[in-house]
Amino acid sequence: MGKSEDDLLAREVFTHFNASAARKPATGSSTVRRSFAALLRTELHLQAQARNPLKPADFASYGLVGNGDLDLTVWMAQNLELAIWEKPEIPGFALKDIETQVIQHWDPPINIHKAPTSRRQLKALRALLAREARVRSNVSGTFSV
Repeated sequence: MGKSEDDLLAREVFTHFNASAARKPATGSSTVRRSFAALLRTELHLQAQARNPLKPADFASYGLVGNGDLDLTVWMAQNLELAIWEKPEIPGFALKDIETQVIQHWDPPINIHKAPTSRRQLKALRALLAREARVRSNVSGTFSV
């Protein structure tokens, strides 16, 4: 569940679902992909690394090792559907307010931000991958999810 103020193709399709073979998957830039990676870690044999292994930082925004991004993209294409709703042109109609109301009402299980119920298990799984990315980069310190 998310909103796109400008470009659905760039945000939803290329960033989260990576429908273009010409673009590299962006798990490090997509909270949707990181959540699915955390949930599917064992099933797809996914391993985390720093989003940018050459400049390791922000391990909570981890990327995936090897073919992990491709494997995740294939799983998403086979198992998920993308739906859109076009915002009506009404003055003062704030898309962020509608997004909040929809999340509060439907409580989508993959949403962490604004979720009305706890996402302890999902947060713990994401934290596990963030720690794995940190260890793989041999960087010490603390991080937050």
